[in-house]
Amino acid sequence: MRVRVFLKTIFSITKVTFWIVYILGAITAIVFAVLIGLYSTNVYTVAVLILALSAISAVLLLIIINFLIRIISGYFEKRRQSTKKRIRKLISKILKAKPKQRNWQSLMIYFKKMDSIESASRSLSKENAKELKKALRSMGATKIMEKQALYTLSTWTRMNAIRLLGWLKATQEIPLLNNALHNPDPSLSHPASLALAEYDSKSVFTALLVALEEGTLDRSYLTAVIEISKYSNRLSILLDRTPNLGPEARYWCVYLLGRSEEHRVLPLLAKLSKDENADVRAMVGRALGWIPDKKYSHILSTLLEDPVWFVRATSARAAGTIDDVGLIEKLVPLLLDKHFWVRQNSAMAIERYGQEALPHLKKLLKDKDRFARNKSAEILGKIGFVQNNIAKLSK
Repeated sequence: MRVRVFLKTIFSITKVTFWIVYILGAITAIVFAVLIGLYSTNVYTVAVLILALSAISAVLLLIIINFLIRIISGYFEKRRQSTKKRIRKLISKILKAKPKQRNWQSLMIYFKKMDSIESASRSLSKENAKELKKALRSMGATKIMEKQALYTLSTWTRMNAIRLLGWLKATQEIPLLNNALHNPDPSLSHPASLALAEYDSKSVFTALLVALEEGTLDRSYLTAVIEISKYSNRLSILLDRTPNLGPEARYWCVYLLGRSEEHRVLPLLAKLSKDENADVRAMVGRALGWIPDKKYSHILSTLLEDPVWFVRATSARAAGTIDDVGLIEKLVPLLLDKHFWVRQNSAMAIERYGQEALPHLKKLLKDKDRFARNKSAEILGKIGFVQNNIAKLSK
């Protein structure tokens, strides 16, 4: 693995150097040809000749090196694919036997290629993958990965080992992964968070929420990890803990609640719509757009009048997803808002209501605000008002 990464790095550097030297060599060769064409025996001509020959030699050397690196890289990649293919065939052969007769010991020779085993297992069914991981744990695969995670000097190998510990789902490795999660080094904390997301465990999921609260990792990254967590009852934990978190963690938890698209989170979102933090209120407005429910349109109606402009902007966008014509009366005045995104999102939401918005839009055609007039005319055109009137006049 380290050899492949090293070769790829050398290959990238060589390519850049190759083109620089190639261009310089070409320019030098042209100058050399011009000077030779003048039949000059000046000492400077000889110097340029030597420089040109050196540049051309360097270009040829780089071409050869480039070619060799391609061959070597291709060889290692071919070996890696061949290893994966052999592992896949071996696993398939083992699984063909009856459950009690399956012997996984033959996989031990590939323990140093655990990432290839993990890659080869992706095509297996859940039951077979579970059996494979159990067999690997019983044969000591977790100890090998633990040693790599703790003692190897290669950053890539360490990151991969931590990630694979999560894939193996060895419960005894949770303390190690939790320590890595709180390590300031991203090469440890990032793969540790992904590894912990593999566990269907309340304590592990809670540990991820604690890290979100503490800001151990970048919160947007950790939120994405929590979103793919395999803990089956994560929504209940989020509903219970979100109100008690700090504003930044609360913001991201509201995002997670909204992305769940579960209607049972709406009562909590309604409560958080009155949060003292404007970012949280804005995310509530956004989340309500992901879980459209007419019963909670009054929450959006309140958020559309929020004193903070970006709360109004996100709520206006969400208002277009809820089929409640009562929101039109709140959206139309926002076309006069001094903030562009509030006006723009309001226009998009009003457009979705179609003919229901006609009476309100007609009034704005004579408004002093140029944007409001233009947007009203634009929306009227999109919902067919102009075409219908032209058709009537042509009769």
